[in-house]
Amino acid sequence: MTFPHYGLFFGLLYQDSDICQKISHRIYQEFGDAVFTSQEFSYDHTDYYCEEMGSNLKKRFIFVNQSIPADQIYIAKTWSVQQEAAYSIENQRQINIDPGGINAHQLILLSTKNYCHRIPLRDNIYAEITMIYQQSRYQEVPWTYPDFRGDRYQPFFKDCWFCF
Repeated sequence: MTFPHYGLFFGLLYQDSDICQKISHRIYQEFGDAVFTSQEFSYDHTDYYCEEMGSNLKKRFIFVNQSIPADQIYIAKTWSVQQEAAYSIENQRQINIDPGGINAHQLILLSTKNYCHRIPLRDNIYAEITMIYQQSRYQEVPWTYPDFRGDRYQPFFKDCWFCF
């Protein structure tokens, strides 16, 4: 059976730009060069990460030049969890790495947390369709994360969609 491929991207949530740079280079080493890197966004949609990571968080996306089959995309999340642990200080993450994929129809994110709309992949990694591509743009679904709603990230993901 042949599985569809996804263009691979990583969302990086961080306070310290130096750690973002280090992780970006690790991504390039492991998954290939960046095709697109987004601008740096302020992350002010929730305080969910503030206790662990501090305030004034920033977010950046990296789209790499590797496509990955759907049955193998869990590898990106497994790697991300390992990197988060390696860069943690006293069990506090310094960076949150959220890999995902895009294809002609959808944008998916990967998680270690199960929920009713997530599909188990392997090794406690789950996938969720975060947005669907319709009418020349990514459209929200009921569980789309607040920071993905609206137009904020659309230009970046639209560039990725054209590239893929």
